[in-house]
Amino acid sequence: MGILVQRQFSVAPDDRREFERQSRLGVWENMRHNGAQMIAYGTWAFGGRGDVVVTHSVYESFDHWTATRAWGEFATQSARVEETRHIRAIHAGRHRLIRESSARIIDYDGEISEPTPRYRNVGEPLADPPPTFGPHSIMEQTEYSLQRGGEDTLVSILRDAGIENAIIDIGGDLTVLGHINGRPARIGIRSPRSDDTLAWLDVMDGETVVTSGDYERFFEVGGRRYQHILDPRNGYPVAHTISATVLHQDPVLADAAATALLVAGPGAFEELCAVLGVDEALIVSASGDLRLTQAMEKRLNWPNR
Repeated sequence: MGILVQRQFSVAPDDRREFERQSRLGVWENMRHNGAQMIAYGTWAFGGRGDVVVTHSVYESFDHWTATRAWGEFATQSARVEETRHIRAIHAGRHRLIRESSARIIDYDGEISEPTPRYRNVGEPLADPPPTFGPHSIMEQTEYSLQRGGEDTLVSILRDAGIENAIIDIGGDLTVLGHINGRPARIGIRSPRSDDTLAWLDVMDGETVVTSGDYERFFEVGGRRYQHILDPRNGYPVAHTISATVLHQDPVLADAAATALLVAGPGAFEELCAVLGVDEALIVSASGDLRLTQAMEKRLNWPNR
């Protein structure tokens, strides 16, 4: 009987890339020296908190897992410490990127499961890479340098690679490729003043959802919030609108429209949607009032209705 350890980490969006780098090159490689395997990595979906990272690692037994803790022999025996010194240096600062974390342990049947963790001794071959090892997996990263709005380019790359179903996340802009288990992808729209889900959408193949808001990048002075998007008419951060969501087939247009609608505000909402050719859009004013197009109203699902 093996164990699977599911861990949740709260990581600021600006620290996410560095957290992943240190995890991939440091922590997960160090696990192979311990004989453990990292088998899955991602974030909670369906409107969950965007700063929560979830990992799933497997160990031969509970004793195997405890031996990898800070007080266990993998971290205290001199021979083992020396063997992984160069790897541990890579993730030495990872703990500073974590706001909070939690873990739960799940038993699994090692006789019928694919993971093959084992209690490894110094000098023995490293644990096998996990079953998901390979291009685009958690253990090997293929990077593409894309401009904002590059989702359509990445869709072509994925399709050419034979990937039929995916959700592409570029800075919070979500493009759906294919479907999820035979149904449209369910994507939540976050409430701009809480961690709750305001509403959710069934997003079809080729559609993009973009939300611009004041709740990710901002600072406060004297109790007043100043966000990162400026109104070009006066040079000040936008204050009248706190969130704008656009659903469209064109990711570039969706990205630009969400920002434009946030800046324009409720008074110009319908007119600007018509000018931009956007049928499905929603904005939330600073007072909490919603303005949305008829087409968006038909697509939205409300959790409390």
